[in-house]
Formats: sequence, structure tokens, C-alpha cells
Amino acid sequence: MMYPRKMRGSKGLPGTNGISKRIEAYTGITDANGLYTITYATPFLVVPNAQPEPPAVANYTWVKVTSTTTGFSLRMIQRASLTVLGLELLAAQFTNVVGAAARVLVVES
Repeated sequence: MMYPRKMRGSKGLPGTNGISKRIEAYTGITDANGLYTITYATPFLVVPNAQPEPPAVANYTWVKVTSTTTGFSLRMIQRASLTVLGLELLAAQFTNVVGAAARVLVVES
């Protein structure tokens, strides 16, 4: 009979791959500057992976402003588009998106 081996430096209780990871999910809306900012209740040991859900609108995108062991800040922007010969192109100009829904999954590194 095989027993799971205790691994040094494990991040939690053994999972299917031997190590469990801390995962947190956040939901909210962007503020007047297009920012969505979270401070973790318990800091991570190393900077975690903050993964925002893709925006619902094609010319919206998330920009990571900061990510530390204590929290993160993301900005939702809208890229301006222009139509040339029937093709829609993204321009270099952008604006912050106020009141956009934000869903972010944070996974321990």
C-alpha cells in the first residue's frame, strides 16, 4: 500500500498533485478612474497570479496597474476604434471604463 509522501515546503494540505494552493475570487465594479482595487485580508507569501475574466465588450481590456503580496489594482480601458475601407481597427487612443463589472481569480504562485 502506498501512502502520500510529506513534501518539504508544501503550501497547504496535500492535494491530488501533492500540494494545495490558495485560491480566492473577487467581484466588484470599476471606480471613477476605471480601477478595480483589492487588498487581501491575509497577505500572500509571494506575489500571486491575479487573472481577470475577459471583458464582455471586444474593445475593452484589462491593464494590470500593480500586483503585490498584499493586493492588486487593475484598470479597465476602452480602445477607440475607427473604420477604414469597411474594416474596424483599434486606435492608440483609450479611455477608462467606469462602472464595469470585474471578476478576478487570484491563485497562489
